[in-house]
Amino acid sequence: MPPRLSIVIATHNRYADLCACIEALEQQPGIQQCEVIVIDSASSDECKKQIAAFLAQHSCVALHRLDEPGVSRARNLGATLASAAWFATLDDDAIPKRGWVESALELCRSVPNDVGIVQGRVDPFWPQLPPPALGKLWRDYLSIVQLEQEGDMTEHHVCAGANMLVKKQAWSAIGGYNTAVGRVGSNLVSGIDTDLAQRVVELGLKVYYSNRIAVEHKIHENRLTRAWIMKRALMEGRAQGETQRRSKRQRVLLALKLLGAIPALHLLSRVRPEQDDLLVRQQIDVGILGSLAAGFLGDLKGITRQNQTLSRWRGAVGRGSLDVLERQ
Repeated sequence: MPPRLSIVIATHNRYADLCACIEALEQQPGIQQCEVIVIDSASSDECKKQIAAFLAQHSCVALHRLDEPGVSRARNLGATLASAAWFATLDDDAIPKRGWVESALELCRSVPNDVGIVQGRVDPFWPQLPPPALGKLWRDYLSIVQLEQEGDMTEHHVCAGANMLVKKQAWSAIGGYNTAVGRVGSNLVSGIDTDLAQRVVELGLKVYYSNRIAVEHKIHENRLTRAWIMKRALMEGRAQGETQRRSKRQRVLLALKLLGAIPALHLLSRVRPEQDDLLVRQQIDVGILGSLAAGFLGDLKGITRQNQTLSRWRGAVGRGSLDVLERQ
């Protein structure tokens, strides 16, 4: 019998976390109705051997290797290999809670046909207690998704591939994950799940949220530092600037708006240092502005090349006219 759900886990140099994720999955009722696909995304040689040795003891898991790193590429390979109508994405450092598999299978069967993505609950597993007081934006970038009610979230979708169900037909129709975004090793350029959801919505499909599929997502200690969130927010801004389609006029107006907003946010963050979302928002805007500036520079270079080509053409035409006159 073909699997009813394909579970795709991309991993990069996280052997211990991956082991915990796989072991939690294997204890779930209904796992026999699923296939588990692990994509080793260019882990080190030592980690590669550890992963292969561990998964050799788990016949229900298929292991594939990518020598070129990148979570987008890894998930695209996993989705390509998936044989079920729906595939799930789990982060390698996420632990599915009790009943996750049964609930995921039920959601794949019961959600309306116009649903292309089901976002699950992502609870943080903090490195220390009590957890730190963080603003909403910081929590979003830690992939924390905790909504109160189940239902349609298309209009204001918040998506995290740490725990997500994707209809394979929708993934295929939009051409898969965007490999221009998504983390590659220590590069924090992200936005992969938001970009995927936006393109699925543009197909006319919906994004649904359910607390019935829940995971605990490990929060690494370095991600609670200001240095990490500043870099993460900057990379997110760049990704937003690169992936959101805008006309030239819209880009100019947005750049002007950001030129006013960034200094204002900087001043507010100095007055209210306890509100870390102000500084995070500033970094996002700086990233977007940097992306827009790179686009303007690219446009300028394109215009310069066109002018140079036109000048060469005019020169060639002029020389040809002189040759004709001389022959006469």
